[in-house]
This record gives sequence, C-alpha cells and structure tokens, in this order.
Amino acid sequence: MWIFVLMNILFRDVHQFTMSTHLEMLLTGYYNGTKVTEGLMLLGGFIVEVPIIMGPLAIMLQPKYARKASLIGGVLTLLIHCIEMPSDLDDYFFKIVGVWATVKIIAMAYKWKVD
Repeated sequence: MWIFVLMNILFRDVHQFTMSTHLEMLLTGYYNGTKVTEGLMLLGGFIVEVPIIMGPLAIMLQPKYARKASLIGGVLTLLIHCIEMPSDLDDYFFKIVGVWATVKIIAMAYKWKVD
C-alpha cells in the first residue's frame, strides 16, 4: 500500500507538470502564489520521503515496530493530504485516492496482531 501511495503522489506531480500553466508558474519561481524556495523544496522532499521510507521499513522492521512506524507514517501522510488543498479536478481525484489508501494503511496497521 505504501508503494501505491507513493506512486499516486508521484504520478499526480508528473501529471500536473504536463500542463503548460503549471510549467509557466514554475518558471516564474511561484507556484499557486507561493514562492518556490530551497526550504520549500526541502520540505517537499521530507513529505514525499515518508511513503518512500515506509515501504522498506514495513518489511524490514519487526512487526511491532513496523506497526508503530506505519501508524505514525500513515497519520503524517494523512495530515499532509488534508493540509494541501486541491486546485483542480484531477487534484481532487488524486487526493481522494491518496486519502483512501492512507486510511487503509492506518486501518491495516491498527489491526496487525503483534506479540
């Protein structure tokens, strides 16, 4: 599920960048009225790193730690989904799919049986 969430995030970004209006905004140094800075790019890196790292962690960690990590990572990812507001119809679609998948991860992790 973590790979599914990551692919959803990445495809949404690639999908947006195929539109000339989004490319034009990026070339100005502003995106939806927000100045694109190194700090903002670093924050974006941290945000997308959560589902990137959770894929291997969910497999490599002992079940009780993987459960905790998935719960924490799921809540963080869900908060990120809820903070960023969609700007067009395809954003709503990707947002709904991303929220659904993240809620599914949290529910699955919550139900894990660990000793």
